Amino acid sequence: MSSEILKKSNRKGNSSVLKLILTVLLFVIIVLFAIIFGTRGSRETKTTTDASVSTIETTEQSTSYKSPETTTATSIETTTETTQTDSTSEETTETTATDSLTTTETETDETTETTTINPIVDKIEVQLLVINKYSRPGTKLTSVDWIIVHYVANPGTTAQQNRNYFNGLATSHKTSASAHFVIGLNGEIIQCIPLDEVSYNAGSTDYNRTSISIECCHPDASGQFNEATYQSLVQLVSFLREQYGLSREHVIRHYDVTGKDCPKYWAGKEGTEQYARWKSFLDDVDKHLK
Repeated sequence: MSSEILKKSNRKGNSSVLKLILTVLLFVIIVLFAIIFGTRGSRETKTTTDASVSTIETTEQSTSYKSPETTTATSIETTTETTQTDSTSEETTETTATDSLTTTETETDETTETTTINPIVDKIEVQLLVINKYSRPGTKLTSVDWIIVHYVANPGTTAQQNRNYFNGLATSHKTSASAHFVIGLNGEIIQCIPLDEVSYNAGSTDYNRTSISIECCHPDASGQFNEATYQSLVQLVSFLREQYGLSREHVIRHYDVTGKDCPKYWAGKEGTEQYARWKSFLDDVDKHLK
């Protein structure tokens, strides 16, 4: 009986030990599997990470890297373009400077020439009449053969007043009259009509179409011009003679065309005091031109 019990106890003990051993073996197997697969996963992750880093580095190197030939070529092209641009800029600057110099020299020469020939030009104020059939018909001159001198026959009036009178004929229709220039009591000059158009000044169609006319203001009824008016007249006639290549014989009085007592202080036949004054004026113009 007791031997049977002992056998049963031994069997139970062996069975327990066997279970323990199996359990330990299973645990060891599980741990080994965990270690093996954990190590392989870690290696794969590291390999992937390293590959990614390598790829990034390779990409960066590839991006930043240029072959010496490419870099040199780019540098040469850039240098060439810069040089060409600088060269073009220098050429443009030189051309502009040259053009500016030429223009300046031309303008300076023209200004000098103008000032030398006619300092009176600065005194001329252009106030053209409106085009109308009573004072500015707008008809073109056929030529410039004569310079005709007049007096306004209205003592004490100004150049501006006489110019306005001519302009007012467009609406008043009182008469037909005008002049290219009016010289005032202070030597001022107003231009009323362009120098290529007819003025109604001579009482003769032929002379109107071939002449430039000058009206002069005077302080009193004698018709004598004061010094300022006289000097401006000398300078203006000198300028016009030079401009159109006219001799002194082509500077005449209104008196010489129609016999009218105009300009009064100089109107008279040869041998008279009036004619002597006129001749003296022509002499002063000649002197001014020399």
